[in-house]
Amino acid sequence: MIDFKEPFLSFTKSAFRLETLPEYKVDYEENLIADYIAGKEVEYKNEHIDWWLDLVQDRTAKSMNFERVHVVSEPLTDYLRFKLGVAYPKTSAAGERIRLITEDNFDDICDEDEFDTVFNRWGALDFWLFDDSRLFIMDYADDGTWLGINESFDEDDIKDAMRIRDAVSYASSPFNLA
Repeated sequence: MIDFKEPFLSFTKSAFRLETLPEYKVDYEENLIADYIAGKEVEYKNEHIDWWLDLVQDRTAKSMNFERVHVVSEPLTDYLRFKLGVAYPKTSAAGERIRLITEDNFDDICDEDEFDTVFNRWGALDFWLFDDSRLFIMDYADDGTWLGINESFDEDDIKDAMRIRDAVSYASSPFNLA
């Protein structure tokens, strides 16, 4: 099993995340999301979240880039409403650059750039790319439950991840705190 904190602690320039699902089952956010859906005031805080926010703030203060592009489907899921209303404002304030792309625009990019071939090879398009040299392909069940992660050392996979990153970054819009 890969120690998945290690890549976040060892990258030196950039960390990029592509999220393509409308919902992710994240244990440490479950209660927060339930409270948010119930209309309660939610403080985006716990041990895991504090670690993440501290990490992002520390790395971005050292001129390292954290960027995330999230594919947004309509209608918005409760998970996406929570992320947009609670989580992303906090992670953005910590220094993470968050961008959003519509599902239709994402599908168009995948068709135009033949990223469906990559999807078929990887089994997914969710990934983390560190320093343009370390690729971690995320594996999720259809309901967003995390199944595992696979590090790919294949140069073609890494080049494809860079192409996907560049395409979705160009076609996406910045998450706006205002």
